[in-house]
Amino acid sequence: MIEKDIKIYLHAIDNNLVCPKKQKKTILEDIEASIRDYIENENITDISQLYSHFGSAEEIAKTYLADFVTPADIKRAVNKKKALIIGVIVALIIWLLGVCIAVYDAHDDGPDITVYGPAIEAPEGVDVHDENYEVTI
Repeated sequence: MIEKDIKIYLHAIDNNLVCPKKQKKTILEDIEASIRDYIENENITDISQLYSHFGSAEEIAKTYLADFVTPADIKRAVNKKKALIIGVIVALIIWLLGVCIAVYDAHDDGPDITVYGPAIEAPEGVDVHDENYEVTI
């Protein structure tokens, strides 16, 4: 059971680390090694013992960020995330616009044809404006 709790704990720490992926991986590996050493040496069986020794996920993330990550690294990571989100949104808008155009084109009935005068020739002596006149084709 403790194994599942450790994974949840590490995931929470991961969510609180705002830094480049490479540094995040290094930090998480270091934290996991520390946790595993502590569990093995102290015979820990409950996650609450880890929290009391190491602190909350937020506290651990702040400590490691202060020690290993510069503000420029954090800014770069945040900017990359923003650029990715903006790129996805723009791609979705373009895709949605394409779908709308395709639906509009599919809905189009074709070209409008305007006929001036009778479309067919009427036999001689027949008034095409007569209400009783029928055309069979």
